[in-house]
Amino acid sequence: MGSMLSWARVARIVIALAFLLTSAIAACALADLLVVIWTNVQSGGTVLGPVLTAMTLGGALLTLAAVVLTSHRRASWSGARPWLIAGIGTLVLTRVVVIATIHPPLISDWLHYHDMAVAISRGGPWFAARPSGLPLLLAPLYLAFGAHPIIGEILSLLAATGAGLAIFALGRAGGRNRTGGVALCLYAVAPAQILMTSVLGTEIIYGALLVAATWATLRFVSWKGASTGGLLLGMSQYVRSTSLVLLPVLLAAAWMLGRPTPGSRRSHLDGLGRVTIMAIAFLVILLPVAAWNTQLLGWPSVSTSSFQNWELLLGTNQVYDGRFNAADVALVGGTPGTAEAEAIAGQLAWERIRDDPLGTAGLFARKFPQAWADEHYGARWALYESPGSNPVVVQAAVLLSQAWLAVLAVLAAIGFWSARRRPAPAMTATAALLLVYAIALMPLEANPRYHAPMVPLLCIPAAFGAVMLGAWWSASRRGT
Repeated sequence: MGSMLSWARVARIVIALAFLLTSAIAACALADLLVVIWTNVQSGGTVLGPVLTAMTLGGALLTLAAVVLTSHRRASWSGARPWLIAGIGTLVLTRVVVIATIHPPLISDWLHYHDMAVAISRGGPWFAARPSGLPLLLAPLYLAFGAHPIIGEILSLLAATGAGLAIFALGRAGGRNRTGGVALCLYAVAPAQILMTSVLGTEIIYGALLVAATWATLRFVSWKGASTGGLLLGMSQYVRSTSLVLLPVLLAAAWMLGRPTPGSRRSHLDGLGRVTIMAIAFLVILLPVAAWNTQLLGWPSVSTSSFQNWELLLGTNQVYDGRFNAADVALVGGTPGTAEAEAIAGQLAWERIRDDPLGTAGLFARKFPQAWADEHYGARWALYESPGSNPVVVQAAVLLSQAWLAVLAVLAAIGFWSARRRPAPAMTATAALLLVYAIALMPLEANPRYHAPMVPLLCIPAAFGAVMLGAWWSASRRGT
């Protein structure tokens, strides 16, 4: 019984730390939102004036209030079907409109993914310096239908739909249908996530695989959940190389769910068996990349990226606050991703850390607002980078995105606070994933896009917070 209590204590600590993390995100996101609002107001008629700013924010808040109040004031919304129809319908409609109307240029990483997919479709190598998960998905479709970037956008739409269903299931497992429904609706109307559907990137697909792996691990307390969770997380490792650091979190979740409960006949081997099956499934699906790395590096690494040291070099540059810069490109010879560049980058990065550990620690703290509380990435890559982009539309998208993140983070903090005494498995796993991912991002490049895959998971505690606020509102209305 003591060990069971220790697990409960660990869960409460994890929830408390997640509350601190989301509170910090909320504070930084609100500060960024105030800057955006002030910029718009000062711009007068050139971008968004005060009236349009107020209307935009008011509309966003009214929409959120409608979701929260509906979850408690309409008995007909207590079932799963209304939420799924409203949530998935909104999700698909908004993203189809974006795909049909916004056509960002193929630049930066998007061009690399496209070119690699074309090369694979023509018999080229399956692996390269960048993770090849998205190109591997695109290659057979390019071969069948032609090399059109819209194929990647449709893949992102399908991935977002799958993510929405997994979010609903996770929220529903940790609470009720309305909790899952609110989580789904929050994700469905996320402005930056909607905009990124039109970009040939990995953000939407990676986030979908993470939330699906979490759902499978928690949903099936058997070898099915363990193997499915491991396979999905392994697939996500092909898309982004950070999944390896998230594996221990899901292994711990599999272990906890497999441990005996009072009155059950399960043995400790159930948890150990689930962990073993999940780890094997994760490694098996990564055998091709391990074989590739054995030939390339001489040992069977399951890393799908050759940019780890490069990211560390950027993330330790105090002059540029850990952001991408041309000076670091020159230091590695202008060719990041090669074995030679990685060796140079690793040496230089560790020299920076060793020479000024306190300054590096301060840099990690300074990078937090940009890494976690800046939701401008969707507007930048989908709209701003497009030729002839309209500054009013871009700034409106920035405003909506930032307002949505601020509200989401506030609700997530409230959700974690409300769950601190008796955290559900979905909340504990979500909290642990967010914390480990945040720690993993600390030393890397300060890039707002990197937190985008965590947005689907953030919607789960935010839904708990929204439902709790709705319950409080209903109770206060009854009291009056």
